[in-house]
Amino acid sequence: MFGSSQVQGISLVSAIKSLKNTCASLLNLSVNGGVIEDYLALSKNIKVNKNNKLKKIIFTIHPWTLNPSRDSRWYRLKEDYDYIFRKITNSNDRIIKKNVYSNLL
Repeated sequence: MFGSSQVQGISLVSAIKSLKNTCASLLNLSVNGGVIEDYLALSKNIKVNKNNKLKKIIFTIHPWTLNPSRDSRWYRLKEDYDYIFRKITNSNDRIIKKNVYSNLL
C-alpha cells in the first residue's frame, strides 16, 4: 500500500485489522505527505519472486499526490527514485529531471 500519513494506520496486525478480508498480508509503505515520487522510490522495497507472487497494489490518491514538486521530502529517497525510474523507462543514460511528470509526458 502506498499513501500518505492518512493511511499509515492501515495494518493487519493492529487491533482493527484493516483489509483482512482482502489481503492475507500487507506491506504499508505510506509516508507523511506521500507523493507520486515517494510511491515510485518506495516501490524498490517490494520483493516479488516465484514463490511470493504480488497480488494487489493499493495506491491512495490524495489531492496533493499528483501535484508535481509539491513537496521536496521525496528527495530523501532520490537514489531509489532514480533507480526505479531508470527501470520503468528502460534507460540508463537519461538525465533524470526533478519530477516524474516532465519525464513521462
